Amino acid sequence: MIRAIAFDFVGVFIKETHFPLDPVEQLLESKFGLLNTDEVFFDWAVGETGLSKGGIESKVKHIIDNIYQVREPDIFDKLPKLKFATATNHLSYIDGWFKKLPISKNFGYFVNSATIGCQKPESEFYKALVDIVQEKPEDILFIDDKAENCVSAEKCGLKTLIYDRSIPLREAILNSLNKDYIFFDPPSVQKPS
Repeated sequence: MIRAIAFDFVGVFIKETHFPLDPVEQLLESKFGLLNTDEVFFDWAVGETGLSKGGIESKVKHIIDNIYQVREPDIFDKLPKLKFATATNHLSYIDGWFKKLPISKNFGYFVNSATIGCQKPESEFYKALVDIVQEKPEDILFIDDKAENCVSAEKCGLKTLIYDRSIPLREAILNSLNKDYIFFDPPSVQKPS
């Protein structure tokens, strides 16, 4: 039975806007989620741009504050009451941005490569996700827009959904939850006595 859903951030739960970035911001944004930790990212960025760590931090926050938005702000109106987690390869700053949004109150778990020190599709990432969410792997639905991340998650025992942006996320989740191999009891359905 699915007890938790873990969402990839960029490409799944949040989408990128067309906010204009200067050349340095474009360079920095191109490495979001590709370097294991904030420390590794900042070391790379200081060497690449010549800016101070403080200058880079300011640019990173500016980028994150302006290029992302929640894909479906009303998504939790129709989803069953489950545990919800983020499962992202990104800088830790995205967690701070997200936690300021009202929708973040639906999430109890924030799993980020920058804070756990490993990335998708490494098996250690999914093991950390399972440990943090405290559910059996087969009781977690992991949603990502990259097939290689879902393949790796399946090898770790998680149920997966490769998100296709051509349909609403809520619809994709409900379709997945209603497949034969995944069972759940929506809280709105009362069982006969």
